[in-house]
Amino acid sequence: MRRTAAALCAAALLATGACAADDPESIVDMEVLRIGVPDDYPLLGAPDENGDLVGFEIDVAEHLAAELGAEPKWIPVANEDREAFLQAGKVDMVVAAYSITADRKQEIDFAGPYVLESFNVMVREDDDSIATLGDLEGKTVCDSRYSNVVLRIEGEHGVQVDTYEVRSFADCLDVLAEGGIDAIATDEFVLAGLKFSRSDLRLKILDIRFSNERIGIGLRSGDTAGCEALNRAITEMYTDGTMARTLQEWFASEGLDVADPPIPQFEGCE
Repeated sequence: MRRTAAALCAAALLATGACAADDPESIVDMEVLRIGVPDDYPLLGAPDENGDLVGFEIDVAEHLAAELGAEPKWIPVANEDREAFLQAGKVDMVVAAYSITADRKQEIDFAGPYVLESFNVMVREDDDSIATLGDLEGKTVCDSRYSNVVLRIEGEHGVQVDTYEVRSFADCLDVLAEGGIDAIATDEFVLAGLKFSRSDLRLKILDIRFSNERIGIGLRSGDTAGCEALNRAITEMYTDGTMARTLQEWFASEGLDVADPPIPQFEGCE
């Protein structure tokens, strides 16, 4: 029988007359889950014609909330605010193309990863000068100030690039199309959404995947029960085919190879 955080607290109250007031409530005890999601990333999370948020991250978050027996409440969150929203209690979890990194794990906990993703590169359709990662040497690459993609290109692959820094990768689309920069490099799901959102531009995503990213669910530190429950739900999404169907629905039409996704190895819950 599962003992929730609330039940454990009640037991402690009977035994000792006290319960740690500052212990965070676990997401497994919540009837409504405030979930931080993207609202400006096409195919991941963006408004449809009715103003409702739709996309891969929205579908994943909705499925996980249902598995926890909770109603999801969407809280749009920008990349730069994800840790702060969790720490301040503005959201209960974050499902927003959230790469698991050592620095972020110092601030919050992660469940998952729920999907493995690669970086890739998008260029103008008529540009044949870039076919490998090494071809980016000396080129100007769009980079978000909240991304680590250029650090990965230079640090892991030894390719030195000039950086055109923006807040959002969407700010680079017209600049790329007009020849002001040479490429956009970021998560390939994000690239697919950018290309989808601006079909009027002649852009192409290359086949030079690099530096696998582990995309996880952000949680407040200490919610071990919530982390374990989410990992069980993620495993079920893979074993029953839900994850494969969801990936196919959102990304196959954009040319991404998302068939037979491997079950990620979890970070572990502490």
